[in-house]
Amino acid sequence: MAQRARRVSEETSLAIPVRSKDRVLATISVRYAATAVPLRTAVEQFLPKMRDAVAKIEREFEFGTA
Repeated sequence: MAQRARRVSEETSLAIPVRSKDRVLATISVRYAATAVPLRTAVEQFLPKMRDAVAKIEREFEFGTA
């Protein structure tokens, strides 16, 4: 997670690595205005969907269907 000050509002981001074997290939990330979504809500709502997406991508790389 990273937070940094912006001109209009602070932003928060969540990120999860996409891995294949022992390498990080990419990340899935979401960045949003900190005032728009409380961190706890973002973790509860965004992270499960992000984890599902990462798992699907990693499976496709593992089985060569990507």
